[in-house]
Amino acid sequence: MRIVFLLSIPTLALATEPLEDLDAFHDVPGFDEEDFDPIINGEDANIDEWPMAGGLLASGTGTLGPIELDGRLLMCSSTLIAPDVVLSAAHCVDLAGILDQAGIPGLTIADLEFAWSRQTDLSMYQFSLTGPEPYPDDVVLVHDYVHPDAWDIGQLQMGLHKNNDISLLFLDEAVEGVPFGVIITEEEDDAFEVGVDVEIVGWGQQTDAQAAPEGTVGLKQMGTSWVSLNAKAEFKVGEEVDDVRKCHGDSGGPSFFEVETDSSTPWRVVGVTSHSYDLSDCRETGGVDTRVSAYLDWIEDEMRARCDDGSRVWCDIEGILPPPNAEGEIIDDDGNVVWDKEGPVEVAATSTPDEDEAKACGCASGTSPLSGVWLLLALPLLRRRIR
Repeated sequence: MRIVFLLSIPTLALATEPLEDLDAFHDVPGFDEEDFDPIINGEDANIDEWPMAGGLLASGTGTLGPIELDGRLLMCSSTLIAPDVVLSAAHCVDLAGILDQAGIPGLTIADLEFAWSRQTDLSMYQFSLTGPEPYPDDVVLVHDYVHPDAWDIGQLQMGLHKNNDISLLFLDEAVEGVPFGVIITEEEDDAFEVGVDVEIVGWGQQTDAQAAPEGTVGLKQMGTSWVSLNAKAEFKVGEEVDDVRKCHGDSGGPSFFEVETDSSTPWRVVGVTSHSYDLSDCRETGGVDTRVSAYLDWIEDEMRARCDDGSRVWCDIEGILPPPNAEGEIIDDDGNVVWDKEGPVEVAATSTPDEDEAKACGCASGTSPLSGVWLLLALPLLRRRIR
């Protein structure tokens, strides 16, 4: 039997029965109210700090026998990498895999929907018998998502391996006025090694307790950590208990690495929060990120494919957006400025009538987005057993 701890909020909720009140937590060994540090050992982040980071919300109706619940939940953290593309973890969208591992016969999910928000406080999106909370004002719906074909939650391994825990989500509309997270290039990645600092962002646990007390999860947090182990497809963030570390709810969120560059921004998205390093979960050591540089070709191909089929809403640059120049601009192959310091710049259309008609259909390929409502009904899976 192999046990793996995923660092999403659903795996946290599936691990524990809901607490009646916060006082129940004082019986947890090692619990101390004064130890509630953001992320773990981090600090509060406002909406303008790492503005490309966002929370991934999921809505839907779960049915198990006579029980039917509507829910809207904070699933994971994530990063805007283009005006209409969000980067996250594969396990954040793999409902089928999670349900298979949970082994709950008869559970069905309907009216599934993902959405993305930059609000710093998403703590209200959790289990409730009174129905789902309204979406935040800035929410953008997701119409499609994808993860690598090789992703298999049943084969996820601890330590550092190639687990393929990465996903892209495609938004219904372009997000304006928000800088995107710049994906690290192959050349820049040469400087990424053990010992370098990384900035981490997420909406996850602020304490290393195995379950999160009320008010300590779902709030945007940030901190400076370091790379303690590094491999081709994954790396470890932090090492000691006192290091800034990631925990449940930070899954899918970014690690940023500062590079030497003439670009207007030196920060690069280098990691996606994935899973625990060992059986201690978040309690004793750092967690593991998927290394973005191992998936550059995959990201490029998936972004371009959805421009080719007309399902994306922003294709001024079809693949990975390059780092802005020193003036904060991105220039396309035709010499047009498609991005400046204010965000996307509208470029005059040059497509043919047939191409315009194809794009206007707004057809989305792939399956509908999957929700995390399954966690409302299934409450025993933080220690996910993989046969």
